[in-house]
Amino acid sequence: MELTSVAEPSKEGKTENVVEEKKLGDTAEKEEPSPEEREPNTIILLWLCCVSALEGMDTQLVPACQFALQRDLGLQLGHFAVLTTVQMVLTNLAAPFWGILADRGTLQKKTILMLGAIGEGIAVTVFAFVPNFWVMMFLRGMSGFFLASLRPVCNGLIADLTSDNKRGKIFGRVQSALLIGMFCSLLIAGNVANTFVGEIPGWRFLFAGAGLVAFIVAAGLAGFLKEPPHELDQSAKAKGCAAVRTELCTVLSFLRIPTFCVMIMQGVFGTIPWSVMGNNLLFFKFCGLEDWQASILAAEGTVAGVFGNSVGGMIADCLARRFGYHGRPLSAQITVAVGIPMVFSAILRHPTR
Repeated sequence: MELTSVAEPSKEGKTENVVEEKKLGDTAEKEEPSPEEREPNTIILLWLCCVSALEGMDTQLVPACQFALQRDLGLQLGHFAVLTTVQMVLTNLAAPFWGILADRGTLQKKTILMLGAIGEGIAVTVFAFVPNFWVMMFLRGMSGFFLASLRPVCNGLIADLTSDNKRGKIFGRVQSALLIGMFCSLLIAGNVANTFVGEIPGWRFLFAGAGLVAFIVAAGLAGFLKEPPHELDQSAKAKGCAAVRTELCTVLSFLRIPTFCVMIMQGVFGTIPWSVMGNNLLFFKFCGLEDWQASILAAEGTVAGVFGNSVGGMIADCLARRFGYHGRPLSAQITVAVGIPMVFSAILRHPTR
């Protein structure tokens, strides 16, 4: 009996199998999202933008109502400076506190954002019924404390959810939302603050309405924001005095980084023009413009800023791809250099001439 060998599969059959396996592998690769292309979904980005818009709305509430507050409560420019200073000091002191709570997992980032929105809502709602300056000062400090929880935690969520090559675009959109909040606050407050509903001044309705918006944002965060999983490092296990010592050591280590020190100085000097520009509406009112004229002039810059932030974020991403870590600072330097002569030319002449 002769033994016959088993026929080997043809080379054509092997080639077809390899081609099919390669196609299946390519399909699987296409289906799996690349780690370099992460960004928050539409719902999460929407509510992060609402958080940013809430902060922008608050920044312009008091400046937009300065003329009415001077008329009704007899406040002077020095009082407004104190209110702004108290709010900013509490904001700067509380921001690390909220950031530490988020990094250590003591509170979820979603919970911190909700607390911030609720606290802001309470502060501005009660502000609508204030009888004197001292209560106003306490409430602005309270507002600064809770507003400090919004931006750091919001930025942390964006960093967790977004790949490096798309962060400029997402941060630009969120910053644009802050300017939209400023625009709405300026445009509405500029036309409503100086009016009366019966014997009640319009600025009281503005603060009550702002409180309602804050509560709506808190409810939206509770219902729609989904926080990504967050891994804690070994330092997060420290408790009590050990935790305080760890955080202080971390801050001191940051101060040894030259770039960090430069960013601190930029923040110190960068807040000065923002604070001064908040008085635009009052400046236009003193120049003799009507409410609607002053509000449009004060608000038009924020409209341009909405588009500028969106485009600037994408430009920063392009420069980052071209120049690495130097790309985004270069983008910031270009915009500041271009903005200085434009602001100077805008206030050089009297607006009524």
